[in-house]
Amino acid sequence: MPVSPWLNCRIPQPDAACRLVCFPCAGGGTASYFAWPEAFSGEVDVHVVQMPGRERRRGEPLLTSFDDVLKNLVPAIEAIADRPLAFFGHSMGALLAFEVARVLRRRATGDVAHLFLAARDAPGQTNPPLHQLPDEQLVALLDARYGGIPDAIRNDPDLLQFFIPIIRADLAVLASHRWQEDDPLSCRLTVMGGRQDLSTSEPSLANWQRHTIGGFQLKMFDGDHFFPNSQRDEVTRDICSILAASL
Repeated sequence: MPVSPWLNCRIPQPDAACRLVCFPCAGGGTASYFAWPEAFSGEVDVHVVQMPGRERRRGEPLLTSFDDVLKNLVPAIEAIADRPLAFFGHSMGALLAFEVARVLRRRATGDVAHLFLAARDAPGQTNPPLHQLPDEQLVALLDARYGGIPDAIRNDPDLLQFFIPIIRADLAVLASHRWQEDDPLSCRLTVMGGRQDLSTSEPSLANWQRHTIGGFQLKMFDGDHFFPNSQRDEVTRDICSILAASL
């Protein structure tokens, strides 16, 4: 199988029934999904989207355009579509996973088997240019809306100065997204939310239902915007159970 810098597969599972592609949140990388392969006990082949400018792609220029991300990411995912694909997207990653699924539907690849989207309102609204805020205001907004920057980064000036351009680039990617109506997807869609997440609400998450005709489920978890990390065991257990039943 061709290896793309856009996808990281820490523990390949050649006999798994499906591949799960994980799309991190803004500013995130593969680290949040490090333990996911073990959580699925070999039943799912886990690949994590690796954006430029961080982790093993640290020396590459950051991207700031949603279209540029799609243009590079879609071929990498098509290259691993030799078995059913499922997507898990967290926050910005949810919007990206959804748009990749729509592109694949328009191409020969076809529909993904299942979409899991977490901590993100249904699309349709304009994403404000938060990436243009001064550093102090940007950090304050991240604190207020998403629960802040991890202490390990906040308390290390060098790490903070490395992180801020990354989060700015990802917020610019979001701001460049232009919503276009299209027919609903035909795959099953499971939307997940954190009960203490200040960035969204249960009714806003429920609006995703109109974007699929393949079945919809909304699941709420204890935790804030980063509940996929704090409730990892419960989240991965649910994904594994749902995939086993639907594939």
